[in-house]
Amino acid sequence: MTPETPILQFGTSRFLLAHADLFVSQALDKDEAIGRIAIVQTTGNAESLKRVAALIVARPTPCAFAASVTGGTWMRKLRARLSRGP
Repeated sequence: MTPETPILQFGTSRFLLAHADLFVSQALDKDEAIGRIAIVQTTGNAESLKRVAALIVARPTPCAFAASVTGGTWMRKLRARLSRGP
């Protein structure tokens, strides 16, 4: 961690990318984030390695949310746009 990356995230699970990283991405877009995220890769899993590679080149990460609501299903698709730190 550094002053530019005050948030330490362990792992690259889809849950983390779709929630924590998305929220920080949205805060960065509004200049409201406390900083970027430093990610600790905790596995050698092939899918995890792909997600890390996407983060390194600052490729937007797709995030999809769905919930059952009265009368149907609510769905929203967003993209986390985390920039690569210094």
